[in-house]
Amino acid sequence: MKNLKLLIIPFILVLFILGINSCVKDSFDFDRLSGEIHYEPSLAAPIAYGNLAMVDGLNAYDSVGRIQVNKDGFLSLYYFNHAESDTVSSLMDIGNQHVTSLTPAVGVDFTGFNNSGDVLTINRSVDLHFDLFNPQAELDSIWLDYGTLDMVATSTYEHGIQLTITFPTITKDGAPFSDVLNLLPYGSTDGSTNNSMIGYHVDLTQTALGYNEIPVEIQIRFVHSGGNNTGQLNLNVDLFEPDHEAMFGYFGLNTLIYESGKINLDLFDPGEGWNLEDFWFEDPKFKVYYNNSYGIPTNFYFDSVNAYSSYYNQNYNITDYGAGLPMDSLAPHQMTYPTVFGTSVDDSLILDKNNSNIREVIQQRPAWIKFIAHAHTNPAGSAGHNNFVWDDSKFRADIEVELPLWGYIDRFHGTDTMDFNLEEEFEDPGVIERLLIRINIDNGLPIFVESQAYFLNENYLIIDSVIQASDIRLIESATIDNDGQVISKTNKTIDLEITGERLEQIMETKYLLYKASASTTNAANDEVIKIFPDYEVDFNVAIEADLDIDVNLDTLK
Repeated sequence: MKNLKLLIIPFILVLFILGINSCVKDSFDFDRLSGEIHYEPSLAAPIAYGNLAMVDGLNAYDSVGRIQVNKDGFLSLYYFNHAESDTVSSLMDIGNQHVTSLTPAVGVDFTGFNNSGDVLTINRSVDLHFDLFNPQAELDSIWLDYGTLDMVATSTYEHGIQLTITFPTITKDGAPFSDVLNLLPYGSTDGSTNNSMIGYHVDLTQTALGYNEIPVEIQIRFVHSGGNNTGQLNLNVDLFEPDHEAMFGYFGLNTLIYESGKINLDLFDPGEGWNLEDFWFEDPKFKVYYNNSYGIPTNFYFDSVNAYSSYYNQNYNITDYGAGLPMDSLAPHQMTYPTVFGTSVDDSLILDKNNSNIREVIQQRPAWIKFIAHAHTNPAGSAGHNNFVWDDSKFRADIEVELPLWGYIDRFHGTDTMDFNLEEEFEDPGVIERLLIRINIDNGLPIFVESQAYFLNENYLIIDSVIQASDIRLIESATIDNDGQVISKTNKTIDLEITGERLEQIMETKYLLYKASASTTNAANDEVIKIFPDYEVDFNVAIEADLDIDVNLDTLK
């Protein structure tokens, strides 16, 4: 990511290197050259021409899509992270549910039930109360997409029993779930287990409580078997691993998000040998974009948002902005939420130079920004049973730092070294008496570049400099208007002349050391510019050579 760290500077610097950097070579057109040519004593010919647009530079250097066109049409640099809720099933787990019904003989009126073959039918009911994920939760209904229902009865009566168990509020296609158990006289156990609840609707509002309960209707049919009217009947009902496809009611206070994260800003760590003396971002932003498919009132806030500058070895608190910062624990952001089942809503919160200290923090060259994010349901308590969720409900917050390329860079400078073996570039330098390379640049970027390069031998000792003139400003910045936008390109012509004698001296070159300094237009006077994607640089390179023999021009590429 080194090229991104330097922003758009390398996009300009490679022009100076011309044929050395492969990325720039790809932008040149060498097809104008023929193969073997017998040159006259003096030769002048174009060797390359082309155009480098900002969009080409972005495609070449930005593999992760960090630089994008912003809503105002110019470029911004983006750094991302996110925080999101866990699955609904893990946050609002219904859990296993259980109820027991005991029918002892003392609770049954056996009057007239005296002889073998007599039949006595009694009806009982019990409420299965749901123990839930939250003591405040008050469920109205559930659509199940998983779960099993078990019913196991044990009798010590001396009579046979037919037990019909019905769940009038657990229905599928309008029919309630029901099953029959048969128990033999003088002690017996029977059960109905692993009954799938997939696709069943559970209504929890039909008991006296009005929520969180379902009635269980039990019909007990005794058949006299000649024994005594003693004993008891025990029924256990278990709902195992219920999972909801959808759920309605009031869900209480739940933590949707409690998550920490970190956004690395490698822009301010440009790499060894490179330094940025001064800079200014006019309107950096800290943004939070939400997507919420929980049909529940929800708030969102940060416990902390801290930036750390390794440059100054200092921490900075972005939430420390006084009263009114709309995202800390004292002033949580109340999220919008869907009111129509199966939909989701988007929301956003943006901190900028007008409502936070983000611009001042960015000026401190932070290496990273860390945050701890929270989101809670029903922060104001119950306002009615209008909450809903479904199995794919999600709360996600995409957190980004945007640095619009609107500002200035003053004296971004540094040095770098690259391999450059001249012996591999020229087969026979002795044929060249004088070589003049003319570079003509029409710069449409609001940036100027000063640079010098040196030929180094294998011991990294300087043999010669590339530019002999005192003027090392290779690229003049384009002309801008009062809004910091380029209105015209600026032309610059550079002549690099090498004599045959000088060329022989630098044939020992193994490395090229270049020094560069770049600044935006009038950065020294704090003038701000904007970088648009249609900015471009045009260049033409021509060669003039005095030669004394035949030469293959391809060796000059």
